[in-house]
Amino acid sequence: MTRRELLTSASALLAAGIIPRAFSASTKDLNFASALDAAAMIKAKQVSSVELTRRMLARIDRYNPKLNAFTYQMRDQALAQARAADAALSRGDHLGPFNGVPICVKESFGVEGEPDTWG
Repeated sequence: MTRRELLTSASALLAAGIIPRAFSASTKDLNFASALDAAAMIKAKQVSSVELTRRMLARIDRYNPKLNAFTYQMRDQALAQARAADAALSRGDHLGPFNGVPICVKESFGVEGEPDTWG
C-alpha cells in the first residue's frame, strides 16, 4: 500500500466514522482540533470564537519566530470578526458551518486592502 492509498483510506474511514476521531470536543484539544471540531465547539458554546482566535494568535507568537510561517497578520480584523461571530451566535444567527473559526490565508491570494506577494 502506498502512502497516498493509506491516507486516502484513512480519510474515508474517518469520514465514515469507522475509525474514531483523534480529538474529542474539549478545550485541551483546541490546538490540534480540526476546523469541524472547532466549529462544533463554537456552536455548542464550549469555546468562543474570540477565545479560539486569541489562542491561535498566541500559538503564532510562540512558534512563528522559529518557523517564519506568517509574514503578515491581520490581528485586529481577526479579533473583530471573532467578536462579530460570537455576537451572531448569541443572537441565534446561523452564518455558515465555519462561522467563528479562524483561518490563515496565504499572502499569494489577494485580500482587498491588504498586501500580497503579487505586488
